[in-house]
Amino acid sequence: TEEISIGEILRALEGSLNPVDCSELSKDKKGTCDSSKQCVTKHVWKRISDSINESVDNLMLSELIQKGMEE
Repeated sequence: TEEISIGEILRALEGSLNPVDCSELSKDKKGTCDSSKQCVTKHVWKRISDSINESVDNLMLSELIQKGMEE
């Protein structure tokens, strides 16, 4: 459990953690929707998505177990 991140668990159960499809930007910075070329909010969603993924990837199952045992 020390090596398992909450991000791994959530992705196994839920799939992608992106809040919206357009947050999945490709290398050429185009999103997945038809309005991608003129859309500026995709960059906001990308940053939100990156923050969510970073947070859950840095939170380990062992930390949650330990906190649960302390309460």
